[in-house]
Amino acid sequence: MLAYTQYTPYPEDGPLRRLLRIACSGVAFITFAFGGLLISGLFPIVALLPGGREKRQERVRGLIRWGFGTFISWLCTLRLCDTHIHHEDRKKLKQPAIIIANHPSLIDVVFLYSLLPKCVCVIKKGVWNNPFMALPVRTAGFVPNTTPQDLIDRCVENLINGHSVMIFPEGSRSLADGPRPFKRGAAHIALRSGHPILPVTITLAPPTLAKGSRWYQMADRTSQFVLEFDEPIEVKSWRQSDDPESLAVRKLTEYLEAYYAERLEGYYPSVNG
Repeated sequence: MLAYTQYTPYPEDGPLRRLLRIACSGVAFITFAFGGLLISGLFPIVALLPGGREKRQERVRGLIRWGFGTFISWLCTLRLCDTHIHHEDRKKLKQPAIIIANHPSLIDVVFLYSLLPKCVCVIKKGVWNNPFMALPVRTAGFVPNTTPQDLIDRCVENLINGHSVMIFPEGSRSLADGPRPFKRGAAHIALRSGHPILPVTITLAPPTLAKGSRWYQMADRTSQFVLEFDEPIEVKSWRQSDDPESLAVRKLTEYLEAYYAERLEGYYPSVNG
């Protein structure tokens, strides 16, 4: 039995519709870039509103969530994608947790973050220095993946202060035949803070914007993005074990890799077949 949810694929586009989809993809990426500049232009206004640093960061994160959600709606309007969200229990999302997900597509972070209240995101150094995204992510208090210790310390601090942390354990987009080996940052953060891990499984049918693909290399039909929120994983037993911290981190990381291997069983043969 397959662990992920399957959907009947949409009919394949004809040649004319496929060309139109490429054009729409270009429009979408241009829109995203200009949207980032527009939102960046609003930040001086946000900074002048009453409230301290925490209030300012919350307003900026809300603005980013709104922008991401608007972009997803725009993608759906252009028929570049469709979305399905499962088991989205808002009570889970309101509790501080380490939110992890597999990473099959370029825009996974856009989809997922648009759903997450009171959350910071671990981002690549490239995004931290990107001219379209640098000001938003810095003002929002997101965490760059610079040094491992700094990343862990800042994520734990955010969790203690009541914010969830979103991180992709693969560190980069998945390979064509399956997820990459997980990095140990999420396990370090969970064991150090004691907060639960909330796993999200992301699948696409058919896959699009995967690692190595260009913006114009679109799927032959509208891609269905499926996000499945599962039950939180408590880390108490790993924290209370007699294992050294390094060994507990390794065991928890291996558990998370096995968890996603089971959740995605049958998925990659289906999208590559």
